[in-house]
Amino acid sequence: LSCYALTVEPATPLGRAVATGSAPAPDDDVAASRLAVAVERLGAAGFERYEVSNWSRGRPCLHNLRYWGGGAYVGCGTGAHSYDPAAGARSWNHRHPRTYVESNDPVAGRELLTEEQILDETVMLGLRRRAGIAWPDASTVPAAIVDSGLATYARGRLALTDEGMALGASVEPGRGTYPGRPWRPSPSSTTPTAASRAGRARSSTRPAPTSTRCNT
Repeated sequence: LSCYALTVEPATPLGRAVATGSAPAPDDDVAASRLAVAVERLGAAGFERYEVSNWSRGRPCLHNLRYWGGGAYVGCGTGAHSYDPAAGARSWNHRHPRTYVESNDPVAGRELLTEEQILDETVMLGLRRRAGIAWPDASTVPAAIVDSGLATYARGRLALTDEGMALGASVEPGRGTYPGRPWRPSPSSTTPTAASRAGRARSSTRPAPTSTRCNT
């Protein structure tokens, strides 16, 4: 079961309505309270939260876990993304169906991630999972988020609590220590939906990966 809060995309009727003031923007406090209700009720119904926005009864979606674990995937269809972790290469297809069908190459763009980008995404995506990420050097663990109850550190792994997951990208490393670099929370957002936009654009020429799944 996936539970995502509403993300307003600019190039949509709702996005334009919000921009002109004819429709209200989603309220962060309302979204946070609804998330809290979902966590409580799904837990009571026997669902285990294995990722920020996903629950299951003992059988988590391997498809999703591949993304959060930095595994390889191939995107098929308009707007879909592909990733080759061995080469640190990501590509994305044309978003418009006509362009996708008529193009000799369905791939609209490619990029090679830097070591720092791969490192940051490893931490950001890994912390989406309940299992968290391996963090073998206890001396570099970000004590601030552990002491504040946003994360736990045990047996060499750092994992977010429900409170930390609710804050999403605000506990995502901006210039992180993984391993050994000074860590600080990212100031980018405190909304519970920010972390759901995995693999965000790294340059102005690359479209945001709104379809990092295989579209059929």
